[in-house]
Amino acid sequence: MSESESKIKIYLPSNHDSALSLFKSVFQGFRKGHDLGFRLFKRDLKASFEGSLFGYFWIIFPPLASAAVWIMLNQQRLIKVTDTGMSYIAFALLGTTFWSIFSESINKPTQRYKSAMSMMVKLNFPREAIAISSLYDLTFNAILKLIVLTCLLSFTDEIFSVKWLLLIPLCLGVIVVGISFGLLISPFGILFSDITRIINLALPFLMYLSPIVYAIQPDSLLGKFQYLNPITPWVEHARWCIGNLTHHGQSMLIIWLVISFLLSLTGLMMLKVALPIIVERSGS
Repeated sequence: MSESESKIKIYLPSNHDSALSLFKSVFQGFRKGHDLGFRLFKRDLKASFEGSLFGYFWIIFPPLASAAVWIMLNQQRLIKVTDTGMSYIAFALLGTTFWSIFSESINKPTQRYKSAMSMMVKLNFPREAIAISSLYDLTFNAILKLIVLTCLLSFTDEIFSVKWLLLIPLCLGVIVVGISFGLLISPFGILFSDITRIINLALPFLMYLSPIVYAIQPDSLLGKFQYLNPITPWVEHARWCIGNLTHHGQSMLIIWLVISFLLSLTGLMMLKVALPIIVERSGS
C-alpha cells in the first residue's frame, strides 16, 4: 500500500452514535473550542457596542428600570408589598438584577447559535465554542450588573459586610441554571422562531410568579410552589447576604446545580446531533 493510500480517510453517514460517544465529543469540543469561544466573545462584545451612544449602559439599564418602577409604586402606596425584612429598595434591586441575569442566560445560547449560523455554514469548528462564548458574555454582563448593584446598595440602609462577596458565586450559579435551560431549548429555538417569541412572552409573566419584587408567603399555595422555582434559592440567599434574611438552607442550591449539569449535558448532546442537519438546511 502506498503512502498516499494509507492517508485516505473515508467518512460514512451515521446516526447511530451512542450516548457515550456524544458525551465524549461534547467534552472534546469544549477542550478544542475554548480559545475560539473566548475570541468570539471579544469580537462580539466589541461589535455589539460599535455605533452605540450609551454602550455598556444598556446592559445594566433593564433591571434598574424594572426595580425603579416597583420602588416608585411601593412608595406611592399604589401597591401593597408585605414586610420584606429589609429595605424594599435593596430587596427590589436584588430581585430584578438576579432575574435579569437568569432571563438573559435562558435566551443567550439560542441568540448566539442563530447569529453564528452563517459562520457554521462556511467553517468547520467545534460548535461548543459558541456555548463558551455565551458563558463568557453572560459572566461579563453579570459582573457589570453586580458592580452597579453593589454601588447602589451602599446607599441604602443595608450595612456592608464580607457576606456581600457571596453575591459573586450566587450570580454564577444563576448563570449556570439559566444557561442550562437555554441550551436545552436551543435546538428547537434555532429551528423555530416561535420558541423565542414564546419565551420572551412567558418570562415577564413568570417573573411575577417568582419572589422577585415581593416576599414569599409560605402559607399560600403559590408560596409553596415558589420553593421549587429555580431562581428562588439564589435570590433568597442573595437577600440573606445583604439583609440577613432567613433562608431555607443550601440543599436547593446543590440540587439545582446538579439538575443544571444534567440539563446542560442533554442540551449539548442534542445540539451535537441537530446542528449538522440545521446547518446543512441553512446552507442549501
